[in-house]
Amino acid sequence: MDLAKYYRRLVRDLDGWSSAAEVAPGRIRVSVRQAGGGCRTVVIVMTPAEWENMFTVAHGSFDSAFDRVKQTLLAMKPHERFAVYADYGLEPSTTETLLG
Repeated sequence: MDLAKYYRRLVRDLDGWSSAAEVAPGRIRVSVRQAGGGCRTVVIVMTPAEWENMFTVAHGSFDSAFDRVKQTLLAMKPHERFAVYADYGLEPSTTETLLG
């Protein structure tokens, strides 16, 4: 499986849904629209291999996993600026790493 291909597709699809770009290896910056208007920036911390695990193991398809990513981003609280990969999904966080 070409991990880079599916990761590029994730970035492309996020950019079509909102505004997204890979800003560093394993880092995708996404502008998330807020319910009351405006946008805020969230950084997804996830490698191509972790994305592959998320969409194959946890969700069974790219589209199902992509929908889950969008749900996670939309549900994040204002102080949560990072969505960090853990246990086949993304966890909202105030830092780039999940605190113990």
